[in-house]
Amino acid sequence: MIGEKKDRWLFLKKAYPFCNEIRNLIRQTVYEIGIKYYFCGTAELMYVLSSTKAESKVNRQSAVH
Repeated sequence: MIGEKKDRWLFLKKAYPFCNEIRNLIRQTVYEIGIKYYFCGTAELMYVLSSTKAESKVNRQSAVH
């Protein structure tokens, strides 16, 4: 019983830095993906806004003619 606990503790002690590394990697990946999505979303929004502005400008011009 005591031997098992000691072995488990040693295993956790060895595995902890590895787990921490994975956790940091996941956090970094999520952060990077978040940034990409944020920028893509912003770019898409700007594109939609600019295209609707262009369309309304064209519509206004055709209404004038």
